[in-house]
Amino acid sequence: VAHLAAIPGASVPLRTPPGALIALAYLPFLLCLARRRLGISRAAIVNSSLAMALFLVAGYALADAAASARLTLLHVRQGSAILIRTDAGRLWLLNAGSADTANPMERAIAPALQSAGARRLDGLLLTALDEPHARDAAAVVTAFHPRAVLLPRAAWTDQNKTHAGITLTAALARPAQNPTLLRNGAAIKLDEMQVIILSAAPHAAALLLRSPGHSLLLMDPDALPMLDRLAAAPWFHPDAVILLSPDRGLRDSPLRARVSVPLLASGRTPWTPRIAAPGTRNTVNGYITVDLPRAAPAIITQPARE
Repeated sequence: VAHLAAIPGASVPLRTPPGALIALAYLPFLLCLARRRLGISRAAIVNSSLAMALFLVAGYALADAAASARLTLLHVRQGSAILIRTDAGRLWLLNAGSADTANPMERAIAPALQSAGARRLDGLLLTALDEPHARDAAAVVTAFHPRAVLLPRAAWTDQNKTHAGITLTAALARPAQNPTLLRNGAAIKLDEMQVIILSAAPHAAALLLRSPGHSLLLMDPDALPMLDRLAAAPWFHPDAVILLSPDRGLRDSPLRARVSVPLLASGRTPWTPRIAAPGTRNTVNGYITVDLPRAAPAIITQPARE
């Protein structure tokens, strides 16, 4: 099976359809079993099966095209891994590390990408080359072949000082791929989303993610001092603040008193975030999800389990 699956074109990855569509797919089988009792002809069963198939395909296609941008905070415990899906369906991964999970790639990253129907990433963005941020970055490059790898210039200069940096350098050397090095103020275009690098310092990264009508601040705890300066800016109105390294006693952090928006932690949730909007959505594998629909408040879904 593994050899057959490796043949190009042998399978087409698709995102898991909604539960309602899966339930409707079984309706023709139930009608077939109850055909004689209900007095339904075979022609009606065949026609209903064809109509249901067309309805499922059309419904899945329309739901897929209208999907909003989404951030999924993967459960990697003391680390950082955020899956970013753009409005156009492209997938980017922000960080791929954990300080206390032996294999975050197999435990969280790969299952999330497979659930999203991805065989290849559109991009990998790293904020540091240490264990909490890039422990399995090399494994991600090898398994999902991101079209672009981006990281701060200051982090790349230390590539030979950490295990994550050494393994990533080796993984990028196999396809002869050069990473894109970022500076403060750099802007990354992700379809209709934009990521602005407010701080590219290792362990003190701060990113502002903007989409139509929404903005999110993603930052390391060491970048917290710049929050006071950002709060004074008239354009700074994030839907939420997402911390990239939840491993420094953040439950008692003074940051909680500085922001009036939901405060989320990538990797794990040391506290229950406030909900930005009353709308909720089914969680993805128990992870926190942040949906950014057009012209509507951001929807933050708390996981049912940690």
